[in-house]
Amino acid sequence: MTGFTDEEVFLNNLGDNSFLKFWSWPNLFRDQGDCSNKGDGKEICDLTVVFGDDIILFSDKKIKFNTSKDVKIAWSRWCRRAIGNSVKQIKGARRWFEQYPNRIYVDSKCSQKIPVSIPDKSKMRLHNVVVCHGIEEVLGSYNREASFIFDNAIRGDSHWDESESKPFCIGQVFEGNFVHIFNESTIELVLREFDTTKDFIYYLQQREVLLSSDKHIRVLSESDIMQLYYEGFDEEKEGRSIIPKEFDGAGSVVIDMGGIHRLLKNPSFLAKKQEDRISYFWDALIESFSFHILNGTAEHKSWEHPIDAEPGIRFLASTSRFERRILAAAFRDFYQKAIPGQRGTRFCLDPTNKENAYVFCLVPKHHVVV
Repeated sequence: MTGFTDEEVFLNNLGDNSFLKFWSWPNLFRDQGDCSNKGDGKEICDLTVVFGDDIILFSDKKIKFNTSKDVKIAWSRWCRRAIGNSVKQIKGARRWFEQYPNRIYVDSKCSQKIPVSIPDKSKMRLHNVVVCHGIEEVLGSYNREASFIFDNAIRGDSHWDESESKPFCIGQVFEGNFVHIFNESTIELVLREFDTTKDFIYYLQQREVLLSSDKHIRVLSESDIMQLYYEGFDEEKEGRSIIPKEFDGAGSVVIDMGGIHRLLKNPSFLAKKQEDRISYFWDALIESFSFHILNGTAEHKSWEHPIDAEPGIRFLASTSRFERRILAAAFRDFYQKAIPGQRGTRFCLDPTNKENAYVFCLVPKHHVVV
């Protein structure tokens, strides 16, 4: 990628893999600068995911941590620049999406609008994510692993107030809405595990529930939050729940699930990774459709602009990793049983929503020899 910093390339690659190219947009622009003359549109955010009514705003910054200063002073200054300034960028991005959804472009000259529909403000669900670079080694030397500690008693500007801040410890950072704070290692860990839009957003929602709890919650690492997610299940809702029932009645909770090493050795975690391998066929199918739609090379197209075809492709991409595993396996089974040279069809219900269904069609391509 040309024109991007190493940190932006890192985040953009993760975004492409997790959210796929149709919905993952690095460095979107707003037409507030001198766009027509020098292509000076103003950058909205470092990475934006627009997926139906959900918009994920990423702001990432690389700020060097000054190890020659007293750690409390160095932390508060680093935190203000790396996190505080990113939160301001996200606040501005939120405001622009809410007020000027028709003035969002993919190029600095503001000549090409983003080819996906921006939801109405009344339906818009905004998710705020800050990614911090330049602190991995320092985190690894002060904490158990290269991850922030989380303590929801710390709020707002207290993060960078020298008298109130706690080095390498993150609480509730918000600018009207909750902001998720990751460092380089933890965003990579989370996005490689929750690598569909549906899974990542649900993890963010569960994470916010935990860290904005009325109880005093202290978590020793991001991997501990992930393990809470994997080990928690709400039978009434039939879904993951990050708040264990053991928390009931407790006024203050310290969460230590054993860190990254326990997570990576968890047999259930390893088995899931193995079983998920087939699901990436579904990702490849979506990316193939998206590439040809966005580049105008799709055959037998029934739309005039890519934005017209996006809802149909988004339907395929609205699936979780588990759902993609089931759908990909069903397609593979259908394909392997198909008779060469003949047409074939298969009807497949959505594994988690019986109101949705897929029809797989196999149409042989006959070559005409002249």
